[in-house]
Amino acid sequence: MSMSDTDFSFYKKFLHEQSGLSLRKEKIYLLESRLTPLAKKHEYETLAAMTSYLISSRDKALTAEIVDAMTTNETLFFRDDRPFKYFKETLVPEIAQTLGDKKSLRIWSAASSTGQEAYSIIMSLLDCLPAPDSWKIDLLGTDISD
Repeated sequence: MSMSDTDFSFYKKFLHEQSGLSLRKEKIYLLESRLTPLAKKHEYETLAAMTSYLISSRDKALTAEIVDAMTTNETLFFRDDRPFKYFKETLVPEIAQTLGDKKSLRIWSAASSTGQEAYSIIMSLLDCLPAPDSWKIDLLGTDISD
């Protein structure tokens, strides 16, 4: 199944509105490879047929499936070393110094999938915070995918 320019434009706008995902034209292959199995699952002959249905119905269940299909559902402890290195070596020491005796942190870990990212943040904090037991830390991990 191939995707027309019109369908690509629809999904580009649709996905941005529904999830904040931003797609460039060179990512049309990604849309095709991730949405074709979804179209087949719902017994649409073409991606265009699924698009037409979605435009006319704004089916919430199908919308959720499309967003889920387009998100990267990869989760690992300490995924992407550079941000964690920066977090431990630069950001946390600066925050600790700025907060002084306050010793209270609230952190939101977006794109936490099944939670390894949030646990990685906590482990990093325990490694680099001065007297970590004296800190009040609230951590919220969320993900757009169910």
